[in-house]
Amino acid sequence: HNYDRMPLKHAYSFDPVPAELSPQYHSKILGLGCQMWSEWIPTDQSMQRQVFPRLAAYAEVGWSEPQRKLYQDFKQILKEHWFPKWKQKKIWFYGAFHTEKLD
Repeated sequence: HNYDRMPLKHAYSFDPVPAELSPQYHSKILGLGCQMWSEWIPTDQSMQRQVFPRLAAYAEVGWSEPQRKLYQDFKQILKEHWFPKWKQKKIWFYGAFHTEKLD
């Protein structure tokens, strides 16, 4: 998938508990996984750009209660905290070296 087919907001809104799952089984869900599927990616930078910042969104899903998640706050934390750290470590992420929007 490219960024346009999986917007950050969509990744952030993911709920690992299926809506049709009976509440009695909700406690059986212990976590979530975030895979990167691909046939071939030509460079490390291309792979990083496909993974970041979605990886942060899925991490937020894993450790935050759904009612406490605020997408606007998450975007602000990305811009103020994570983007500078990733740039410093030379991690390529969507929005890092160009002006495309996050949504």
